[in-house]
Amino acid sequence: MSTSNKGEINAAEVRYNALFFPVAASGLLVGLWSSPLATKGLQGWKWFDWHPLSMAIAFVVLAPLAALKKRIGGKGPTVIHGSMANLGMMLGCLGYYVIWSNKEMLNKEHLTSLHGKLGAASVASFVVLGIVGALGLHPDFGMLKTNKLVRGIHKYSGRAGILTAWSAAFTGFVKYETRVQVQAPILLGLLALSYFTII
Repeated sequence: MSTSNKGEINAAEVRYNALFFPVAASGLLVGLWSSPLATKGLQGWKWFDWHPLSMAIAFVVLAPLAALKKRIGGKGPTVIHGSMANLGMMLGCLGYYVIWSNKEMLNKEHLTSLHGKLGAASVASFVVLGIVGALGLHPDFGMLKTNKLVRGIHKYSGRAGILTAWSAAFTGFVKYETRVQVQAPILLGLLALSYFTII
């Protein structure tokens, strides 16, 4: 490995370490702000509240951290990337199940809002990315791990999926928090983090 590549790997690792807590804190803030934990504690917890929390951890915390981990390069970070992304995908599926079943219990229509459509697209994209990543791109047994086209599509589809998920998170967040002075910092935070984690 050349010195320049080693320097790039170190820079990617420094970036991951520097962004770990801001990304985690942003996701938890978005998820918890939409739940009663901040105001009522566990007494106000409802079945629905698992939706914003699991989706925020899945797509605002785990997905971008997985993308950053992959940038470090090498087999170890790639396997961790896949594990984090697939854990996020499973939490996203849980969040989707919660909102689907909650709407069924309340006899409400599904996928009627921009938030719902973006959320469904996010979950679907991460399921496909997870299957392709696990079966096709795993460094030990991936059938397509050396195919540059598939790797490129996976990389840029993942970035698009994260942006879609963050758009879903923000559109869901503003349903519950209508004060612009609170919405603006969250939006600016997500935009800033998107620059460092996705671009």
